[in-house]
Amino acid sequence: MTPTSDLVIEARAGNREAFDVLMKRYWHRCRHVAWLYMRNHHDAEDQAQNAFLEAYLHIGQCDVAKFASWLDKIVQNECLMKHRERRMRPGRFYYLHNRPHTRIRSRELDPEQRVAEASLAEVVRTEVARLPKLFRGVMELHRLREIGIDDAAGILGINVRAAKSRLVRGTAALRDRLKQCGLHN
Repeated sequence: MTPTSDLVIEARAGNREAFDVLMKRYWHRCRHVAWLYMRNHHDAEDQAQNAFLEAYLHIGQCDVAKFASWLDKIVQNECLMKHRERRMRPGRFYYLHNRPHTRIRSRELDPEQRVAEASLAEVVRTEVARLPKLFRGVMELHRLREIGIDDAAGILGINVRAAKSRLVRGTAALRDRLKQCGLHN
C-alpha cells in the first residue's frame, strides 16, 4: 500500500489517480467527521463530497505530513458553512416588532432592502479583498465566511493570538475603507 505522503505528492503534481486513492482511503473518515457536525447521513455525505472537491482544488496548499488533519479541517469548515447558510436564509427567523402593540413579523426583506443589502455585501467583500494580505485571510474566514477565530487560525496556520490581532487590525482597516466610501460613520 502506497504511503499517504507519497499519494499527496503525486496528487499535487497533478496525478488524479493518486487523489482518487486518497479519496477512497479517507472517505469513511470524512463522512464520519461530517456526520458529527450534521447528524444526518445525507447531509454528511454531501459535505464530505464538498470537502473532497475543496481538497482537490487546493491540494497544493496541503502540508504533505498533515494531510489527514488538513482534510478534517476542510470537512469541518464545509459543515459549519452549511449550518450558517441554513441560519441565514431569509424568512426563517422572526423578531418582535418594537411598537406598543408588539406582534411577530416575518423577517423577510422587501425587494429594495434585498438589493441594498446585496450591494452593501458586495462592497464589503470588495474592500476586504483589497486589504493587505496579512489581514485579508482572517477577515475573509472570520467575517465573511463566519468561521470561528480558533478555526480560522488553524486554517491559516497561525496561533489564535495572532489571528485575533490581525482581525482587530483588519477590522480597523476595513472601517477606514468603508468611511472613504461613505458607508460607515
